[in-house]
Amino acid sequence: MTKIKIPAITVICLIGLILIEPTVYLGLIFLSIFLHELGHLFVMAVFGIGIEKVTVLPIGIDIKRREKYISYPKELILALAGIAVNLIVFFICKKYEFFAYTNLLYALINLIPIKGLDGGNALEAFLLSFLDLNRAERILKAVSFIFLIILWMTGVYILLVLNGNISIFALSVFLFLSTNMK
Repeated sequence: MTKIKIPAITVICLIGLILIEPTVYLGLIFLSIFLHELGHLFVMAVFGIGIEKVTVLPIGIDIKRREKYISYPKELILALAGIAVNLIVFFICKKYEFFAYTNLLYALINLIPIKGLDGGNALEAFLLSFLDLNRAERILKAVSFIFLIILWMTGVYILLVLNGNISIFALSVFLFLSTNMK
């Protein structure tokens, strides 16, 4: 039986978001995230990959598989499945601009090659298909660090210079903490 875990931080973040932005737009954002994760779960079902535990996070879910190792091509397809769903929804729902562009943005963010995001998982699967584990991990760490710095600087620029929103900055901090706490 699959365990589903919802950490307290996720509940706090969701309640905070609902209190800050209690509109239909927040629901559409959550729907985009949900559809993205369904893409991963669908591919896992097609490949016969068992699910041990699902942890709901503030910006997605973490799926712990029963099978620790699958082929690198399957790993690559699995990593890109959620992004593919978001892109399909973007093209199908273009007349609903907010929902369409939310899916596009979520797909693009997930394509960033940072460990923990789908782009990082895809890069790792690609590198492991022709490099040894140590070398692939060193390259992935370096690429992740570079893109985290770029994401963080973009967030700081948007926040301070453009007097914009805090979300890119917060995402960069969350990703930095989650990739460096493991």
